[in-house]
Amino acid sequence: MIVHTTYSDSDLDRIYADANMQDAAIEQRFHECLWDLYYETKLLPLNLIEDVGMSPADFSITVGTQSVG
Repeated sequence: MIVHTTYSDSDLDRIYADANMQDAAIEQRFHECLWDLYYETKLLPLNLIEDVGMSPADFSITVGTQSVG
């Protein structure tokens, strides 16, 4: 959804046509990128809060043993 601003995946066939998703190396890299995106997206709120000089606690976010986001 991050790259599909229309919240539609109707153009994925066209996008995937440029990549051989049957290639194991390409498929592996795609999955690695998806995991990277997942972690970055999960950390985004915390990073934005800290970038503006605020504390996560100001938003009732506990950092440490409890999950964030």
